[in-house]
Amino acid sequence: MAFSVRLRADIWENFGGCMAPVNAFLNYIGIETLGLRMKKICENANALANALDKLPNIEVNYLTLPQHPFHECVNKLLNGYGGGILTFRVGSKERAFKIINSLKYAMIASNIGDLRTLVIHPASTLYLHTKIS
Repeated sequence: MAFSVRLRADIWENFGGCMAPVNAFLNYIGIETLGLRMKKICENANALANALDKLPNIEVNYLTLPQHPFHECVNKLLNGYGGGILTFRVGSKERAFKIINSLKYAMIASNIGDLRTLVIHPASTLYLHTKIS
């Protein structure tokens, strides 16, 4: 019995949990189209970054923009695809929330890897600002 428990614990620790057959099948199907989906996600993020970069008083941080410090590396190593996440600054928390609340097609959520376009204000969503005395 001890050997069985040890085997099971070691396998769990080293290889992770075992998926149910249906979950494994769905993951397999999803992986088949991952390349196509990621290409489109990167193209959309690039188009959005370029559009936002043209607006006044918005500072965009995205790897494919010419002013980004890693622009050349992205072109060389990643074929110009900068990923699906971009950040931008608008100057104040109030302005950020005004923009976020006026969006029609983006959801306000903090999970990464969703099928939808998501937007958050990280300073008030992910971080806790406390005063240490």
